[in-house]
Amino acid sequence: MASKQTRERGFSLTEMLVAVGILGILCSIAIPSYISNIHKTCQTEVANILNILSSTVSSYKAINGTYPETWEDVSEVAVVMTKAGPANAADGNLTEAITTPACDFTISKSSDDASGLFTFTATPDAETGDKAEFNAMSCIDLNNGASDLKLGRRDAEGAVTAEALTCRRQP
Repeated sequence: MASKQTRERGFSLTEMLVAVGILGILCSIAIPSYISNIHKTCQTEVANILNILSSTVSSYKAINGTYPETWEDVSEVAVVMTKAGPANAADGNLTEAITTPACDFTISKSSDDASGLFTFTATPDAETGDKAEFNAMSCIDLNNGASDLKLGRRDAEGAVTAEALTCRRQP
């Protein structure tokens, strides 16, 4: 009787380890870039919201002759969406934070200037690690129409601060 030699088909352990190693290296390169792009996309979305808020505040002043004080005032001109739906009286004053429906940014008026300067700050909810650096700030001076928008990690080293905004000329 002749013995039949059968050869098992499949991958050896060495081949599997090499494949997993290559996959791990590719993932370690791609995943941080992917996460960074997600943060930048959310930051761009919130920058658009800040631009709309600046225009809406200006429109409110033009229509009513006074500065808006609450989120409900701003929503009279253009609806401001929050995670709970359109902004209303329950959302309080502009200095109280609201949360955007997507990407979980909190937005609030960060200036208490009675002379028509409105500064809005948008900060990621989960301020852990690098995500906090993807904040955004905007300002509008309702006296001269000047406005500015800055994005963290794009217009500044790390998170952007109010000092980076130029809505008024410094004396």
